[in-house]
Amino acid sequence: MPVNLEVLSYVTNSEGIKVKFRFYLTAREIIGSRELEVTVPSGTLGEALETLRARLGPKASVLFDGDGNLKSHYSVLIDGDLIRLPQGLNTKLKSGIVIDLLPPVGGG
Repeated sequence: MPVNLEVLSYVTNSEGIKVKFRFYLTAREIIGSRELEVTVPSGTLGEALETLRARLGPKASVLFDGDGNLKSHYSVLIDGDLIRLPQGLNTKLKSGIVIDLLPPVGGG
């Protein structure tokens, strides 16, 4: 049976909360999926991002810099609300939320 690469689901452990990340444009192409679900033990945005980075392995470089931080040009939306970094890293998450990692938008 063929595998649908459009939606991949990963779980990092049996406890914690599940959050879904959504990707766009280049990140979606490199990661190979538009969504990725991770389980985060204590449920902060910072921990969710770290869990995502670890799951992506080498592909994480599309989203994260060499120090493991989300690249500054990405915007983070939690269930549609813009989160400012780095202060927003301590934002508490609830199971089932959606985190959009939006690339910069340009135009002219």
